[in-house]
Amino acid sequence: MSDPAETLIGSTRSIPIDFDAGPIVGPHRVILRALRWFPDVWGVHSGSQEYLDLSYSFQPPLTEKEHSTDFPRNVWTLTVSDDIGTDYDSSTGGLGISGGDREIHPAPPTGAETLTLSIGTPLLGWDGHPRPSQVVRQLIVDLKSGTVVSARR
Repeated sequence: MSDPAETLIGSTRSIPIDFDAGPIVGPHRVILRALRWFPDVWGVHSGSQEYLDLSYSFQPPLTEKEHSTDFPRNVWTLTVSDDIGTDYDSSTGGLGISGGDREIHPAPPTGAETLTLSIGTPLLGWDGHPRPSQVVRQLIVDLKSGTVVSARR
């Protein structure tokens, strides 16, 4: 379950996700924790006033060696879409031993009702060989009710 303390200062809205996407990063499960809205003080992405932050954790956490070796194999892919066709960028974020976050720019516009998060495997396999990412899970978030309404393979 998400920790209420995860609602960071500056967040204007939060939706708990608490979804186990499975062992995507080698033997490590990716657990999606929460979506949070933050003001985009820099306005770098499309002049939007807000962006989303998707927090996640690894179970078990990465070892120090895994974290520092072949960094790209630890970065799972995320593609974001909504029901009105907004163009999203989810290519930035942070990565630590126990998990990290993915930034989603921009935040969904007012008219969007659902947000689809497509979670995929890293572009570099755990064996060190490049490979195409494969979507392994999709989550549909109802933006109006603030709940996950569908999760599928």
